[in-house]
Amino acid sequence: PFFLYLAHRAPHVPLEPSPDFLGRSAGGLYGDVVEELDWSVGEVMKAVRERGTSERSTFVFFTSDNGPWLSQGEDAGSPGPFRSGKNSPYEGGVRVPAIAWWPGRYPAAQAVNEPVMSLDLFPTLVTMAKGQLSPTRKYYGTDISPLLAGEVSRLTGVGLEGSREMLGYYFSDAVSLRSGRYKLLKPGYWDLADTLYDLHADPSETTDLYPTRADVVSTLSPRLAALTDEIARGSKKPKKGGAAE
Repeated sequence: PFFLYLAHRAPHVPLEPSPDFLGRSAGGLYGDVVEELDWSVGEVMKAVRERGTSERSTFVFFTSDNGPWLSQGEDAGSPGPFRSGKNSPYEGGVRVPAIAWWPGRYPAAQAVNEPVMSLDLFPTLVTMAKGQLSPTRKYYGTDISPLLAGEVSRLTGVGLEGSREMLGYYFSDAVSLRSGRYKLLKPGYWDLADTLYDLHADPSETTDLYPTRADVVSTLSPRLAALTDEIARGSKKPKKGGAAE
């Protein structure tokens, strides 16, 4: 068994496509770098096949870390219909595409619309490898392999209408919580008021429901406060005696 984590710098600025890819795309330097990234991923896949590694025992997951850096203009890509970009708690900053590949295990050309997060990868990989998660540690991710395999269409949990509840963003004092179709956002350092969005009806986050959906706000606010407090306490360096500083 083997594990490979490959974090390409591309297509982050500065955009520096190699000579073989410079000018190849119709999308300028950004498009050239994306094409080279695509080629590089293909080389990894080719190496897996050439070394005799069975595709049916190899799981590949491809995704990004955040939305485009909007201040870089055309050199950063586009958030599409979503609001804002990198370092933002809005969907344009945190929602990215992902591709899961495992021939014979996962249906080809299957679209999964249920949101997941990068924190899900660790428990998912441990489960796939038939390992055991520590019973004494707190994991904020969950095993998403049944979702990828098409065995379930949604992840259940303690969220609204039995949905999964997850932290949508946590950077400095800007936080958000996703619970089913709703997202409660506390912009913090953005110096804006708290907002609530229905991401099913309004994925671009243009209509603030905070003033009209007090029921949802009152349910999600204490959950978000408790979760961010728990994470903040857990991120502090423990003292020798075991308590956080």
